[in-house]
Amino acid sequence: MIRLDVTIKPKKSRKLAAFRRGGNARLERGVDKATQLFVNEVKKALSLGGQVPRKQRVRRRSRATGKRRTLFVQTRNSTNRLRIQTGALRSSWRAIKAKHVGRFVEGHVITRSPYAAIHEFGGTTGRGGTTRIRARRYVRPTLARNRHKIKALLVGDFLRPLR
Repeated sequence: MIRLDVTIKPKKSRKLAAFRRGGNARLERGVDKATQLFVNEVKKALSLGGQVPRKQRVRRRSRATGKRRTLFVQTRNSTNRLRIQTGALRSSWRAIKAKHVGRFVEGHVITRSPYAAIHEFGGTTGRGGTTRIRARRYVRPTLARNRHKIKALLVGDFLRPLR
C-alpha cells in the first residue's frame, strides 16, 4: 500500500486574512483538484508501459527424439516501465476527499494494491523471497513532473477573489 498525504497550513498574513470567510472550503476544493490530478497522472503513467505481450510460440526439435514440439515462452520486461496485465494496480489508485482538520487541510492519495510498493521501490517477493523485482518508479517521477501544476491548483483556488 502506498499513501501520499497533502497537508496545507494557511499562513497568517494580511492578504490571506481577506479570504478568511469561505477560504477553507476553497482550499479543500483546491486540494481535491490537486489529488485528483495526481491520481489521473499516475494512472496515465501506468498506461504507458503497454500490454504484456502474448506468449511467443517457439517450435523446436527435441535433441533426444528428433520430434518437433511447440513451446510457449513469456518474454521478459527489460524496460523501465510497468506493463499492464490485468489493470488492477492502475485502477486501485484513489483520491480521498480533502477535509479540514484543525488549522490544516488534508488530502490523501492511496492505493490498496499489495504490490504497488514492490513495483515502486523494488525488492524480493514470492514464497521465501525467491523472486527479485527491480524498481520501476512511477509515483515519484509523476509527482516531480506535475509538482508545478499541483502547486498552481492549490494556490490558485485559494487566492481566487471572492464573487
